[in-house]
Amino acid sequence: MAAIAALERLGSAAALPVLARLAVSAEDAQVVKAAQSALVSFAGPEADAMIVSLLDRPDNALRLLGIDLAGRRRIVAAVPRLLALAAAEDAQLAAASLKVLGDLGGAAELPALLAVLQKTPALEAAERAVSAVCQRLSVLKPGAVSVVKAVYGVLPDGPQQDVTAKVAKLVQDGAAVLEISNGSFGDSAPGKVKQFEMTYTVNGVPRKAKAGEGALLRLDVGAAALPPPVFKALTDTYARATGAPKLALLRILCNIGGNETLALVRQAAAGGDAVLKEAAQRALCDWQSPDVLPDLEALITADKTARIGILALRAYAKLVPAQQLPAEQKRAALKRALEWATRDEERVLIRATLAEIK
Repeated sequence: MAAIAALERLGSAAALPVLARLAVSAEDAQVVKAAQSALVSFAGPEADAMIVSLLDRPDNALRLLGIDLAGRRRIVAAVPRLLALAAAEDAQLAAASLKVLGDLGGAAELPALLAVLQKTPALEAAERAVSAVCQRLSVLKPGAVSVVKAVYGVLPDGPQQDVTAKVAKLVQDGAAVLEISNGSFGDSAPGKVKQFEMTYTVNGVPRKAKAGEGALLRLDVGAAALPPPVFKALTDTYARATGAPKLALLRILCNIGGNETLALVRQAAAGGDAVLKEAAQRALCDWQSPDVLPDLEALITADKTARIGILALRAYAKLVPAQQLPAEQKRAALKRALEWATRDEERVLIRATLAEIK
């Protein structure tokens, strides 16, 4: 331990190979940890170059060490070698490389990552890496979201107030999830259940959002928050993919959301691939906007006792109150849902939702 500390203080590049060997040795765990810590903190381009060189060693232990250190030191120069290792048949090497690429990769690496996703033995790691890159690329720039109109109250015709300025301030401060409550927007109709509706644009693409009092509303930035070439790369790869990689891409697209993704989900839910169809139907049940209510009704009425029919019914009951419709129409929809219910659990849920519609 003292020798490692001395090597670290010395700061000589000549110490790096020694530290690397200690970091993958069968020595005491504290020695290994100290050596790895020293390699992380070693400053200078020579240290980065030595760590990148570990990725070409025949010893997998040294390769894995190099991958870990490249991620912890955020060595961008390691990305090309990491992409090569991500395509390796060795699942451990591939998964470790993909984990780091999820942190370091960008739009330039996405095509290679999508190619890896279609053939890697580390599919879950590839899915996480692609999702992480897309999430980073879709971070909204200031001004990307523009709030056009927001109202809160007994909609559409009851007491309500314009909360456009409040919502615009929340979005400007970086909020992507809005708490729909009197605490957020004031009580425009005491004793009555209120609704929230807003229209907004994301990079110029129009969007609408609706939610009931007490809900958490996640703004649907969807594909509009991604550069168009990035979203196209995802959808083109999805169209070509088959089997488990196609399922992974469907999950990635569902996390992105948006109308374009919903169209693909609907297509898959009506398709002939049984596994993909089930995944798409479940995605419809998890969708957060009332746009899918007709899809849910079709799933329910197709088989009220099937697992997917029950999931669709629960989702239907949750989304009906979020519609921008008079209370009578919402109650009628929930009463229809009550007739579809075959279990007491769903009947209780629907009756409770009905009681909240004023």
